[in-house]
Amino acid sequence: MRLETTYGLGDIVYAAQPTSREERHSCRPCGGEGKIKALDDSVQSCSTCYGRQYTVTHTSIYKTMALTIGEVRVQRRNTEQENVYMCVETGIGSGRLWKEEKLHESRGQAEIDAAHQLVEQEAQKQRRREAEVAEAEELVENLAKHEQASS
Repeated sequence: MRLETTYGLGDIVYAAQPTSREERHSCRPCGGEGKIKALDDSVQSCSTCYGRQYTVTHTSIYKTMALTIGEVRVQRRNTEQENVYMCVETGIGSGRLWKEEKLHESRGQAEIDAAHQLVEQEAQKQRRREAEVAEAEELVENLAKHEQASS
């Protein structure tokens, strides 16, 4: 029996690695001061930035990276075969296992994969937001019905 793999030892492949970019913004509620003057003229730490003077947002991004195949693992069950790889740059033996479909022959293909992953991630976020809105609308509707019933 001969086992076939797409990549072999020493091959250079490309992958999209998820990460995030942190951005700091001047806090709007306190104007970047870190403190807010209360109605009684006392000064309090801003409850938005907690006195740091800025807020932080994280944006999901994918970086493409070149990897060198250092170990090939073939798992075969009945007629199914799964190839996974370990790469020099992410550790061999105790590092990351890369599924074959996440590795690409060119950086361009990895960038296309990264774009698809970002689109899917944003679609998942949108679906979660829509579910949260629907849940909130249902809660408001139920509260309104309860209010009407008790009046």
